[in-house]
Amino acid sequence: MPTEKRRIAFTLREPGPLNVLGLDPDLEEGQCGAIQVWAALWRLAAVIEEGAATVEKKLDRADWNLLADVMNGTADLFDHAERPVGSTAGGILANVEDGHALDGVGHKWYPEGQANARVRQLARVLKGCSRAEAEAIHAALRWSWTHTGPEHPIDHHADDWWTVAFRTGRRRAGLLP
Repeated sequence: MPTEKRRIAFTLREPGPLNVLGLDPDLEEGQCGAIQVWAALWRLAAVIEEGAATVEKKLDRADWNLLADVMNGTADLFDHAERPVGSTAGGILANVEDGHALDGVGHKWYPEGQANARVRQLARVLKGCSRAEAEAIHAALRWSWTHTGPEHPIDHHADDWWTVAFRTGRRRAGLLP
């Protein structure tokens, strides 16, 4: 079966990210092109997988569902800024704190009487996240909001939707333990 390829074009607004990656957009084709950017994306994916391996153990289903709830409609906003604005964990934390303070979202996801303590614990975890862990959380939340609805049924009470294994299908394919 042939490999399916998809072409994605993007506009380079500034060379900063490529320079950080050791790539120079002014070099000739082949020295800074699709192959090098693709390789950099694979390396970023590996960093996110490493972050996911640790953060997936720090949060439970209720935490993940609360995170998805408070990030509804905002998970992609992080990606639409011209440049990164603050920290990823800080942005998620702000949504958690506002969601609970303004809408009481913790009461929706945590057992009765535990909401305030559990939201404070979640805040501590977010404040202690490494950058890789924060990016892993963001990737899971972005994926959840682009894979909801009738065409992508997810059971938030049964599926481990936040895991890399779930969104890549590796567990189902038998590639992960």
